[in-house]
Amino acid sequence: MDATAILEIAKVAGTILGTAAFGIWTYSKLREKALSRKYGLKPNPTRCGEMIARVEGLEKRSEKLEENNREDHGRIFQRIEDLAVEVAKIAK
Repeated sequence: MDATAILEIAKVAGTILGTAAFGIWTYSKLREKALSRKYGLKPNPTRCGEMIARVEGLEKRSEKLEENNREDHGRIFQRIEDLAVEVAKIAK
């Protein structure tokens, strides 16, 4: 097999892969439109924007809960240390 035959095979393979990729992309776009019509979904960028906003809200809520937990843990551990000191005084 010479170099020109290999180049021809590579061109054919590239064409097949390009056609397959275009077919898959077209199918996904058509499926997206069909689902939008069937279920009354908003266009994909709008849905993505709404989901990003939801995720950001959940992240902020999670960060707030983590901060509150750190404060609560600090108070709890301080109280435990205070109780340990009181127990030590009583035990003497």
